Order: sequence, then C-alpha cells, then structure tokens
Amino acid sequence: MEMHLSGQRNHLEVEVRMLHADGTTLWVLIRGLAARDDQGYPQRVAGWMSDISERKRAELQFQTDVLFDGLTGLASRTLLLDRIGQALDRLNRKGGDFALLLIDLDQFKQINDSLGTGAGDLVLTSTAVRLILSHRRHGTLARISADEFCLMADQCGDPAQALALAREINALISQPFSIYGREV
Repeated sequence: MEMHLSGQRNHLEVEVRMLHADGTTLWVLIRGLAARDDQGYPQRVAGWMSDISERKRAELQFQTDVLFDGLTGLASRTLLLDRIGQALDRLNRKGGDFALLLIDLDQFKQINDSLGTGAGDLVLTSTAVRLILSHRRHGTLARISADEFCLMADQCGDPAQALALAREINALISQPFSIYGREV
C-alpha cells in the first residue's frame, strides 16, 4: 500500500491471508488504484477484493505433490535435491559435511509380483516408518524411486560414521515384515 501511495508502484496488488470467524483460512487478492489530487497526493483508494482461496489450496496441493511422496509422506527426489543443493552451498560458505546413503529394497519386484502391489505398498510404508522412527534426527529422508530411499545425513562427513549409520539402517530394514500373514 505504501509503495503505491508513494508513487513507487502504479497500482496496488497484494494477496493476504485472513482468518474467517469460523476458523477457516480465506485468501484474498486486493487490487486498487489511488485517486490523486492535482498535486499528485493520494485522496482515496478505489479497488476490489477477490476470494482466491481455491487457487491457493490448489497451489499448496501442487507444492505438496511435488515435494513429498504421496505413498510414504517422505520427501520427494525434488525436495532431496534441493536440500542437497542447500547443504553444498553451506559447505562452500562455512564448511561442514554430510553423507548420502542410498537404501534399495532387494527383491521388491518379487513382492509386488507374488503378493500384489498392495503388499508392495505396505512394505514401502513400513520401511518408511522404520526409517523415520529411528533416523529422523539425521537429516532428510526421501523416497527417490519405487523401491529406493535416500538419507541425507547432516554432520556425517566421516566415512566411518557414515558406514556405521549404513549398518544400522541395514539391520533395521533387514528385519522381516509381516504382510498379509506372510513374512517378507
């Protein structure tokens, strides 16, 4: 508003989030134009407000779909790559370290083929839960393909430390899952 009234912007356009009396969030686009006197001083602003809540919900859903895996809720490959880029920037500016651990589920295709994709989904979500519960403190955990996960472990530049973490993860996800009454 101040930029428009001071003449730095030709018109007023701003999106604001408002809390409705019923507790829901309402997004509004406000557009306007100052009516000025002969000396150019603003006298009043004429404009309108439009409800853009649906558009904002769609944008948020799109971001969620792009940044998070729909099945496991883990970070997506896109978000992981962004976090890796941030870590590399930090490394170049301040130093520090991190490790990337790739986690691939062996024989996953056999589970899908013999027990069905529902069983495969249960293995993936159960694996994600195991990883989240035991290693959330380490950094970003992502599902990067059908049966592959990646852990970006912050402050883990020592190869021995990364190897110890990889062994912990391997022991954790090597434990059998009970899927439809069968151990896989």
